[in-house]
Amino acid sequence: MAKHIFETAEKIVEHYPFLKTITFDRLKPSIKFVERRYQPKLMDATTWGALLDQVDTVNPGTVWTELIDRTRDAFAYLTALHYIPHGNVGIGEMGLQVEITESHAPASKDRKNDLMRGIWEQALDHLDIVIEHLNANLATFTDYATSDQYTENTKSLINDAATFNDFYPIGTNRWVWLMLKPWRDKTELSKIAGTLGTDYHNELVVKIKADGLLAEDEIILEKARRALAFATIEASAMNLSIRIEEHAVTVYNNASQVANDLRTTVEIQRVEKAQNYCKKEALQILKDIETTLRTEASVSKYPTFFASDAYIAPEDAVVLNDTTDKDHNPGTFNAL
Repeated sequence: MAKHIFETAEKIVEHYPFLKTITFDRLKPSIKFVERRYQPKLMDATTWGALLDQVDTVNPGTVWTELIDRTRDAFAYLTALHYIPHGNVGIGEMGLQVEITESHAPASKDRKNDLMRGIWEQALDHLDIVIEHLNANLATFTDYATSDQYTENTKSLINDAATFNDFYPIGTNRWVWLMLKPWRDKTELSKIAGTLGTDYHNELVVKIKADGLLAEDEIILEKARRALAFATIEASAMNLSIRIEEHAVTVYNNASQVANDLRTTVEIQRVEKAQNYCKKEALQILKDIETTLRTEASVSKYPTFFASDAYIAPEDAVVLNDTTDKDHNPGTFNAL
């Protein structure tokens, strides 16, 4: 069994060539850190151990070979990211020292930051590719299929940036997706599950994983995903640029960290406009879902919703309009 995903310098250079001038001994601490930090986020310990076993296997098979290759892609980029900040720094008798040679000098701060951001974004994309491969081959990765990692990666109606991007344009950047996930979780629980009913929402999640959606489920899922995307943006828009750090609450403006009093009125107005638009769209879609389910649900169509507390017969329902005070009206629709 291999101890690490990379056992030689040649292997890591295959996946990130720009590390070729660095000795393997200098990279080892970064390799160990990356494995300890990111392996638990990707896969369970049993699958990781099996992966390291396969590293030493002459012919591990196509599925395992792909997992090794994709994991090495991600971990090579992450290793570079961890190494760069202190790669040319040493500690000597005079304290902290930076290495400078006749032909090489440290890159400027801006160039280093741009490089690290690019590496980080590509590393996250590679992590997505690993997760996609794991999820697509559950018959091989049986321990992963019952793991907390798999549950976390598949617990939602929208589980990746590419799917989210189908309904609201964020690109396929995993960094953006990771920032949105807490707001997705919040809005999915309060708004989407609140409209579908917890039982039917959970049933859809299971059917997505099992590829067992019925035609009528597909109709509701497409609308629910669209509503979830808009509601997530509405909930997160004012908060994505805010960071709580050790000394202060700060706001990031473009690529630079700035004091929070530099966030201009124009920026706030633009965000509020986007929030209002997303809120209106999500509300309209959720009302459409509610109307569809309450008029069409029966023992044979949408039976889980029909049997749940979320179902109210059309003649008993009071549907709110856009101007209704949702917090004080006794009507049945109170998702937003």
